[in-house]
Amino acid sequence: MSKTLPVLKYSLHELRRLCRQVTRVMPEIVLDRHRIHIHDIHPDYVPAGSPVHEHVHSFYEGHLFLDGGGVYVTGKEEAVGQGGALLHGPHAPHAWQAHDTACLRLLVWFSMEPMVPVTRPQDWPICPDLYQEITLLLDEAHAGLPGWHHRVTARTTIFLSRLFSIAGWPESPQPDPVPSTDLLTMIEQFFRDNLARPLALSDVTAHVGMSERSLCRQFLELTGETVMERLLNLRMAQAATLLADSEASLTVIGQQVGIPDPSYFCRRFRRHFNMTAAQYRHGVQSRLHI
Repeated sequence: MSKTLPVLKYSLHELRRLCRQVTRVMPEIVLDRHRIHIHDIHPDYVPAGSPVHEHVHSFYEGHLFLDGGGVYVTGKEEAVGQGGALLHGPHAPHAWQAHDTACLRLLVWFSMEPMVPVTRPQDWPICPDLYQEITLLLDEAHAGLPGWHHRVTARTTIFLSRLFSIAGWPESPQPDPVPSTDLLTMIEQFFRDNLARPLALSDVTAHVGMSERSLCRQFLELTGETVMERLLNLRMAQAATLLADSEASLTVIGQQVGIPDPSYFCRRFRRHFNMTAAQYRHGVQSRLHI
């Protein structure tokens, strides 16, 4: 990049407000006969040196680094700085770590019908044009002049089109259904996509773009259980299915449901079902042979 891009003039609080405002008015976008539904547009602040652990999504995720940068660590290591643009397709593992200064990204989550596969470029590019486009989009939302929502929709379409041109738009897209976007569905899908991976509450808050306090409060109100209780219940349900349907060892099953320590897996299973994993498997198999 020949010159340093300007620092974004909005505070993080104001940036969050503007992104919510844009997301609320964003209609379905049509790009080259493909229907695109925006799930969320939000900033993601990552403290200096903090990692974003490997994870996947069931939807597309576009990134634009507004300030600071980091090291993209899935596959080959690659530094990405201000103005850096990335696009991850559904179920594509990715992880990165912020540099020794704080980092601010703009994330766009969306689904597309029909879907198109995303090809990772040789090097993720620095895109001053996208940075300027997003700056103008935010300025339009901030000014709120008549017709601003039409203009931010147009700029969002340009942003997505540019991301796909970076990642390689294929000739023959494959159709796929658009996933549901409500909070519970989004969290449960994230859990199912990453069930074999160790997950912390911070991973969930980063995924949904909410504070830990807000997420925990809303999830408890909606379900009557905590976020991590729901994750454990899903792990145990999958473990029970694997015990019934396979001959895999307890160690392997524990790894497949994100509890790789065999002793801890057995303790959690016994506490959850009031019987050991071996007793559960024997009981299921006995019933099948009656």
